[in-house]
Amino acid sequence: MKIIGKYLSLVLLLVVLLSIPVNAQGYKVNVILYGAGVDMETILVNDRSLVPLEALSEKLDFKVEYDDDQICIINNNANILLTINSNMVTVNDEELELDVKPLLIDNNFFVPLRFVAESMGEDVIWDGRNYNILIGEFNQEASIEDTFTYFNEEYGYTLSFPNSWKDEAIIETKDGTLYVYDKKSAGRFMEDGYESYGPVFEVRLSDYSLTAGLTYSDNYVLDYSDGKYIEALFGSDFQFYPETVDSYKKIYDEGLKVLGSFRRINE
Repeated sequence: MKIIGKYLSLVLLLVVLLSIPVNAQGYKVNVILYGAGVDMETILVNDRSLVPLEALSEKLDFKVEYDDDQICIINNNANILLTINSNMVTVNDEELELDVKPLLIDNNFFVPLRFVAESMGEDVIWDGRNYNILIGEFNQEASIEDTFTYFNEEYGYTLSFPNSWKDEAIIETKDGTLYVYDKKSAGRFMEDGYESYGPVFEVRLSDYSLTAGLTYSDNYVLDYSDGKYIEALFGSDFQFYPETVDSYKKIYDEGLKVLGSFRRINE
């Protein structure tokens, strides 16, 4: 009887452990919303990403109403009715079946990210290689006038830079990567004998995203296609002198404003 009791306890323990949702292979799923990395808890259940409903509602700007174990999600595009621990869902009065159930974990409602975002009218892309999920596209508006056009033929895009940068910035392209330096800061480093110094920002292409893991920085995914990211990365080294901080900050602030002028050459 003691042996049977031990086996029964082991079986019950396995059932409990297997019922707890965990991320596949321990990977963290990164959420990139409109080109920016966001700090959002994610769990993987049956290869589907679930996120806290309240956090998602803040990012996608929809309303949430609760009625016991039912959740109503409302925006201009959809009216969604979900039930905790049920695969059945109603979208604009049409009943559908999900392949993963909404869950209640530690008093937080977790909902399928792709389903909710697409129901809200957003495009969703899953980068399974890097465990990144991209919602929508970078859509910032350019806010710089009196500009000249920078062409990057290797990566296939253009940007509009302020004409003042012809005197205030050093603009270089090495192996396709764009580097923009503050000329005053660079000059001071060269005066002190330094052979290298950090750019204010760079635009690079890679098959993985740095933006995904830098959710509190001014970094953006400008484009994702064919498994490649074009990203603008700002202030990774912040190299300036006390007397050049104003010129550095000017290039930094203007650089953020010109990102909205990003265009693929083939568009």
